[in-house]
Amino acid sequence: MATVLPRDNWHAIRLGRVGVRVVWRWFAVIAVFVLVVGACTAREEPEEEEPEAPVVPVEVEAIAERDLARVASGTTTLTGHEERVLLAEVGGRVVRVGAEEGDEVPARAELVRIESDDLRLSLEDAEQTVARLEEELAELSPLADRGLVPRQQVDELRFRLQQAGTARSRVQTQRSGQRSRSPIAGIVTARLVEPGDLVAPGQQLMRVTAGDELHAVVHLPERELAHVRSGQEATVRAPALGDGEVRGVVDRVYPVVDARTGTVRVRVRVLEPEIPEVGVRLRPGNFVEVRIVTDRREGVASVPRRAVVYEGTAPFLFLLDRVLDEEAPEVFGSGASVFAVRRVPIELGYADDRVVELRGGPPVGTWVLVVGQSGLDPQSHVVPMREGAPLPASRAAPWDASAEVAPGDGT
Repeated sequence: MATVLPRDNWHAIRLGRVGVRVVWRWFAVIAVFVLVVGACTAREEPEEEEPEAPVVPVEVEAIAERDLARVASGTTTLTGHEERVLLAEVGGRVVRVGAEEGDEVPARAELVRIESDDLRLSLEDAEQTVARLEEELAELSPLADRGLVPRQQVDELRFRLQQAGTARSRVQTQRSGQRSRSPIAGIVTARLVEPGDLVAPGQQLMRVTAGDELHAVVHLPERELAHVRSGQEATVRAPALGDGEVRGVVDRVYPVVDARTGTVRVRVRVLEPEIPEVGVRLRPGNFVEVRIVTDRREGVASVPRRAVVYEGTAPFLFLLDRVLDEEAPEVFGSGASVFAVRRVPIELGYADDRVVELRGGPPVGTWVLVVGQSGLDPQSHVVPMREGAPLPASRAAPWDASAEVAPGDGT
């Protein structure tokens, strides 16, 4: 038998169905909203424009022809062509030192005086012995003439007197050794004793070096044997000369290579040990740098050393590339142009303290960056400066690697 629900119950069921439909409608609205928002956020945002490269002021210089030399260099101290060590001839106490290090002394100059008590006493004894024997001989000689004493006794006395005189002369000679004199004219390069010191025979007192001819012996890598030879010109620089240098010449290449260091000794003779305008003369013991010219090249393309940048051990140059259609900042003044730059690998040749040879690559007259290029990259923009003023674009045309003539005028 079927059960009939009351009217109120049917009404509740209908309301429940309506509520479910409302909930589902709200879910649909929310889902549509989420999809719309997601679609909006999924759109690609416009890419930000890359900031323009900053304009960097740089100093430029043109590749120029110069004369360059291949140089082998080394450091050492100067020595004289002759050196003597003053030795003590007698033992005793130093009572006088007649020269200091650096003093110029003539030959036979007294440098050290030594007082020996033993020699003084020995000389006193020898003189007393001679005096006594002379008195005895003076007394016996008249008696021997009259036959009162044997002639043999007088002869023996004369022999003893002769021996005593020889002994006295020997002591006097030894005492003369108390005055140690310089064997040569030169410069005192070492003083090894002080007044009051006790010295023994044969002990070193001073070192004297002849300063009229100076030598510098440098140790060069053995590969330089193929390039260094006697007669080559050299320059000698020393802190004592300031920025000056003096001339020298290679006068000996030693025939033996040091197996331990792989070096060969080369001796350079200093031709002009003094620069008159500086008023300084080189002396033995001066620390010097010796530069030997082993080859010369004339009219080679070269750039300042400061223009070269390195990536690892590979050298590069930064060149001016094309002129950009971009106004230079007002700070650079009128006439300034903005350039792109180009980095090119190079091969280096001979070099000196200031410039280096280019072998191949950009020709003479090409403008290269010499200041301000260290932090650049190929995308950098620069304003080239020359002697404090912007370089006109007409003088800074870029280098065409296929061109035979350099674009810049190099002035």
